[in-house]
Amino acid sequence: MKIISSAENVKFKEILNLVRSNKSRARTGLTLLDGIHLIDSYLKNVGLPKIILVNADYFHRTEIQEIAQRLPKNLIIILTNSLFKKLSSTTTPTGILAIISIPSIDPTLECSNSIWLDGIQDPGNLGSILRSAAATGIDIAYLSKNSVAAWSPKVLRAGMGAHFSLGIVEDVDFSELSNSYQGKVIGTVCHAPKTIFEADFSGNLALVFGNEGAGVSKPVLDLCHELVSIPLSGEIESLNVAATAAICLYERLRQIAA
Repeated sequence: MKIISSAENVKFKEILNLVRSNKSRARTGLTLLDGIHLIDSYLKNVGLPKIILVNADYFHRTEIQEIAQRLPKNLIIILTNSLFKKLSSTTTPTGILAIISIPSIDPTLECSNSIWLDGIQDPGNLGSILRSAAATGIDIAYLSKNSVAAWSPKVLRAGMGAHFSLGIVEDVDFSELSNSYQGKVIGTVCHAPKTIFEADFSGNLALVFGNEGAGVSKPVLDLCHELVSIPLSGEIESLNVAATAAICLYERLRQIAA
């Protein structure tokens, strides 16, 4: 196992760039997983990471030893505590990180059910939406060009392994996608004549969710076959987009099971 103790180490600088830069992740096709749960999910669903990085102060821990024993020794790099902290942005350090290749997917792949995410900006919201989508059997998540980077460490942490259970396609032109999509496209808005409980979510379906502040943009709304809303009580005008997505996705599941 290799040990890195200097911030001037070339390999360490490369890894630090992956943490800090979307451009670096896009250029290299690599990203970083932080924590036992994400790494375990990757090992189970995808395969071996490129590199495992372990905090020297945590290497003795049972859960880290269990991960290490599943990997070739040449994939493991030991970092000093101070260097590890530069890479991990969690409040409570997990002690283990992994560098992985970002899984690729054919953007023209036909799918039965998808979500279209138009301008989602908050990493926590995007991760939560992907988690709900994976839990409800969605095939692919399509993200517009102005959405937050899906494979950033913050989105990965919020997704809790969802990234490895569904396809993710970024920088999508929804106008082009709508020309080939074989199914209903239903957009979510704050106020619509029809609620999600009155809409038909059966069959091939794309559910569209929009930006936290502005909602779904007009050009994308114009591509929808139908618009629906979630009924609200009292003075509440809207829900967080991640909550909206979860409710709609589980309503789809309820209708399928009924």
